[in-house]
Amino acid sequence: MTFEKILNEIPQSLVQGNSLSWSQNLAEFPASAWALSYALVSASNQIIITAAADGDNHLVEISPATSAAYVVGKYEYHKIITKLDGSEKYKLGSGTFEILVDFAGATTGHDARSFVKKRQDGSE
Repeated sequence: MTFEKILNEIPQSLVQGNSLSWSQNLAEFPASAWALSYALVSASNQIIITAAADGDNHLVEISPATSAAYVVGKYEYHKIITKLDGSEKYKLGSGTFEILVDFAGATTGHDARSFVKKRQDGSE
């Protein structure tokens, strides 16, 4: 699979059913000897994203079919590097990531009010 737009780092969000790709050049952890992955967790779900080797870079490509199956919500993630022989494993970073609803594929309306606004309006 070849994507036209490749980012330099994991972004903050992804819309369900959309493509996403990013490449990591980790000089100390070349893809010829190390595997890069991202472990995303929410209160009720986990997603593991694994990069492929692209020379010595690590390339993540998420297809529309794959992202369509992701559960909408806010996730925290760990960026993990593992030696291919399994002898070493490190957390390189962490952050937050959000899977957003695909408005084009929605079958019902969308209430964009915040939780606080819904409470104020008596809807929550």
